[in-house]
Amino acid sequence: MTLEEFLTQMDGADDALPLVFDNMGEPIGGGYHLTEFRVTDTTAIDCGANVSTWRSAVMQLLDGRGGDHMTVGRFRAIARHSLTTLPDLGSLEMKVEFGANNRALSIYEIGAVMQAQDSLTVPLISQRAVCRPAARAAGTLSDIGKTAKRRCCA
Repeated sequence: MTLEEFLTQMDGADDALPLVFDNMGEPIGGGYHLTEFRVTDTTAIDCGANVSTWRSAVMQLLDGRGGDHMTVGRFRAIARHSLTTLPDLGSLEMKVEFGANNRALSIYEIGAVMQAQDSLTVPLISQRAVCRPAARAAGTLSDIGKTAKRRCCA
């Protein structure tokens, strides 16, 4: 999901609602902090010796230790300001970096936003390691314009 898609899913939500990120059934602590939005350029060589280059976006969250969850309005304001400074941020696939209790940083995908009467909840979906050549061969990896020259080394 891109940041623009994420913001679109928040359309119609009251700015005063708390925005609660859910990490596998456990809400991120109140008082969490959105530390940064980041646009990254990555160049990698996989186990089949294929070189790939891609851009992605990252939102990093610092776990809270009490207090209130960030409001939808505050998040929107931060995101909109960030989009004016980093225009590509809105169109790139966004991942979330987060570590429960601010330990063991993991990477998550953003799930579909769920609105309840008293909050807006965003599930974080854990990711797994992927063998890129095998995933390309199976058709489960979408690399625009990328055709693997070599298969997996395994």
